[in-house]
Amino acid sequence: MAPPEGREAVANGHRRCQIHQWCRRKRYRKPRRLIRPYHPKSRIARHDAFYWLMQIALIATAWAFWSAVFDTRDDALETLSASAAVAGLAGQMGLIGAVLTFAPQVLYPEHLPLTAPFGLTPLADQQLAGLIMWVPGMLPMAVLTAFLLRRGWSRGFAA
Repeated sequence: MAPPEGREAVANGHRRCQIHQWCRRKRYRKPRRLIRPYHPKSRIARHDAFYWLMQIALIATAWAFWSAVFDTRDDALETLSASAAVAGLAGQMGLIGAVLTFAPQVLYPEHLPLTAPFGLTPLADQQLAGLIMWVPGMLPMAVLTAFLLRRGWSRGFAA
């Protein structure tokens, strides 16, 4: 009998078994539970309702953040605080990218069997994702922060 695939495999735990077998074969260590004692991503992968709840939460918070950033009326102080928020977001994204890049082991074991078809080891895939988040991902944030600071500067002196 062939192993189950897709949602059926995830629902009955077959994916977890594949991950552990792959870890043993490739000699990857499991992540320490002190770093991530509970990971909601495993629950989200098994249930559609949790997945869509996560997507709605992400869209709602992103909408609230970016609407606050771009809703700077003619006030230089609001523009300055919006640019500080974007700079803080860029710093957080850079920190996560650096952690992913320099981690000595795979941090997300749920993605272990997904990288082999692309010819990457899971650690190399994680490092590549961290570099993309860290270096090119910071450029749009830097440009936006510079634009907001320039706009705030011009509004501050115009008053």
